[in-house]
Amino acid sequence: MTKTNNSNSKNFFNVDFIDNKIYGSVANFKKASKGSGAAYEELCRLMKEHPTFALEQIEPEKHIEGEKRSYKGLNLTFIKTYIGIKESVEADLAELDKVMAYARATKLEVFPFVKKWFIEKYGEADANGKKDKLGRIIKHFDMELAKAQISAYQQKKAKEYEAQKASATEAQVLPISA
Repeated sequence: MTKTNNSNSKNFFNVDFIDNKIYGSVANFKKASKGSGAAYEELCRLMKEHPTFALEQIEPEKHIEGEKRSYKGLNLTFIKTYIGIKESVEADLAELDKVMAYARATKLEVFPFVKKWFIEKYGEADANGKKDKLGRIIKHFDMELAKAQISAYQQKKAKEYEAQKASATEAQVLPISA
């Protein structure tokens, strides 16, 4: 299939000289059906130049690299909370501060840069070992699992606090002397 080339307008349609067809997207045929405009004029010109060619609507193939991952609820507060349940909390929070400072210093958008760092640090590799364009292993972060881990940690800390509070109360109770 070869594209027709008109230097002062966009090509709305493609001409296939082998199959004798004029191809266009559904959207471009819809534009041309209005009876005026650049798409209409191009289609009329092509039909005049190639009266025996058939018209065919095609949908462009959508290039999908893979399942888009959504991290609903992933924000700086969540990131700091998640880091807070880890063993190396001080070191990881210091690293987070460095990442944020680097993003600001290099005039990058802070959150997207932090999000990428966070997923690289705490994410899991795909089971099939998919790699990105640079050959790095693609990682993803399981938000539901992380929320469950945070919840379990917070419940454990609440129980520890209640137990500590109860033992402190017992220590303060003095026996009544007669």
